Amino acid sequence: MNHHLIEDDWYKGHFLPKDSVIMLNWWAIHYDEERYPDPYNFVPERYLDHKLPAADYIGIGDPYKRDHFTYGAGRRACPGVHVAEKSMVMDYHNETNGSSWLSLGCSGDSISLGL
Repeated sequence: MNHHLIEDDWYKGHFLPKDSVIMLNWWAIHYDEERYPDPYNFVPERYLDHKLPAADYIGIGDPYKRDHFTYGAGRRACPGVHVAEKSMVMDYHNETNGSSWLSLGCSGDSISLGL
């Protein structure tokens, strides 16, 4: 997500001239060890305390209270975040409800999970 400066600006002692293109560093945000302990490992449990939909977190003023920044930040956050999030839930349900789930036992025999 790019931002285009309409006037000169200063940020933390750095001069940013008018017409500069500013990009958020998503990698640095999502791999920040203060925000996400053990960021290089897949740990989906880190999001369990975030009970609201992603769209509700976009508007939170304190960025450290957000769950993630996948849908952007500020005024240019993804306008389709509601549709995207609901589509993922629907896709998950369609996959799990329309499939037969099996588990292989120690001997290699399939065991029905009854799902």
